[in-house]
Amino acid sequence: MTNIYDIIDSLNLGEAKTDKIKINLINNHEKEGRLLLALANKNDDAKMRFLEGFLKDIPGPTKKRRIEDWESYKVSDDQYIQLPSQIVRMLNSSEFVPDPRINFAPIMNLQNGQYFTLPNFSQEPKHFAEGYLGRDLYVTNQMINMWNCLSGDSSHSIKRVLSGPMGVGKSYFALYLAARAYAEGWMLLYIADAAILDQPTMVKSSDEICKHFLALNKDILTVADLELLIENVTESNDPVTVTCVSNIFTNMLQQEKRKTLLVVDEHGVLFDIDPPTPDRLPNLVPLKRLTFWEGKKQGHV
Repeated sequence: MTNIYDIIDSLNLGEAKTDKIKINLINNHEKEGRLLLALANKNDDAKMRFLEGFLKDIPGPTKKRRIEDWESYKVSDDQYIQLPSQIVRMLNSSEFVPDPRINFAPIMNLQNGQYFTLPNFSQEPKHFAEGYLGRDLYVTNQMINMWNCLSGDSSHSIKRVLSGPMGVGKSYFALYLAARAYAEGWMLLYIADAAILDQPTMVKSSDEICKHFLALNKDILTVADLELLIENVTESNDPVTVTCVSNIFTNMLQQEKRKTLLVVDEHGVLFDIDPPTPDRLPNLVPLKRLTFWEGKKQGHV
């Protein structure tokens, strides 16, 4: 079977456009089929004309997939919404749920050199709490300055990569930012070890993302948020969580007026194998290049 993603890579359209096309195809097999037909054309000019217009010109599927198992779910603002039962099970699960946000409030007032005993945060970096500090998180000026950068007024997203040799504190830095965002009530996706995303299938990888995203945010999700989460679920032929992950990356973590944060620790493990995990699992394409995250949005990475 032809790999549409390899074909798209070979077209040299540029990183941003390539990623946009890939993420759009995840939820639309009709577009994928039409794109394959168009790319079979030997006329290069015709191919490029089609590529420029196909995202807006090809209509989405008109036949809706019927999902039998939908359930009513009571949202944090005491309203109800119908959701796929798989999503309801994740929302009702206690797995990965951190302690209440109020328990993290002290982190918002810490200064350089002060400590914070971290409550349960559902995920923790490798070897956390094994050293002499135990569960104490030591706060540095570098952490505070980075947080001030992320939380300040900005008309665009902020993207940062923490690099350095093993043992310098990158994971603790990332944990501080995630815990601070949680305390402040930001919409958050924190992955303490990217290895959990390297699953045999795109569905299992998407399941992991959904479970952690919902566990961290379910106390602040509104009906409008959950409507964004399940957008196109009935139109798509993809499994529910694959569609939801596309929406998490493209809609929920990239908003113009709401602060959001994505933190992926141990990110490099996704690229230690051949082919890299995002090339094998298209749902992870947004983790491949920072150019996926639009500059005009408030979502920080």
